[in-house]
Amino acid sequence: MRREISSSITSLYMVFVILIFVIIISVSLYRTLFAPDSLNIFLSSLTMLLGFFIGRWTLRWKRLEVAEKGIYISSDNFFDDREIFVSFEEIDIVHQSFWAKKNPEIVSIRFLVTTSFGNKIWFIPKARFSGFSKHPIVEELNRIIAKRKGFIT
Repeated sequence: MRREISSSITSLYMVFVILIFVIIISVSLYRTLFAPDSLNIFLSSLTMLLGFFIGRWTLRWKRLEVAEKGIYISSDNFFDDREIFVSFEEIDIVHQSFWAKKNPEIVSIRFLVTTSFGNKIWFIPKARFSGFSKHPIVEELNRIIAKRKGFIT
């Protein structure tokens, strides 16, 4: 039985961030084309570079489902639509940094092997109201991983 642990509005977050990215790029190009002084060109270049990195980071968010023997990871963005299975034995650690405890919260998973998504993925867990502590899914997944590897009984 599979249970989804990522937020159902991950795709909505992606569309929202990509829309902001397109607006930032459009305003930057407009400023560069119609007021081409050196300060505008510098600020526009900096803004476009920042927008590019934010857009790229957003496209790396994945959808996750937990099964009995591992996790199913799907990427359902505009450019990539695939799903892979990773067993709990192939997962190194599930982590949420202090800075990722904002809205939306972001959790990372690092793998012991290289998957088709790379050595690390990020996902947005289901929403909760208390955002000053680690998301409960982080502890739950780390407990499952430790149990499967034989560290705890």
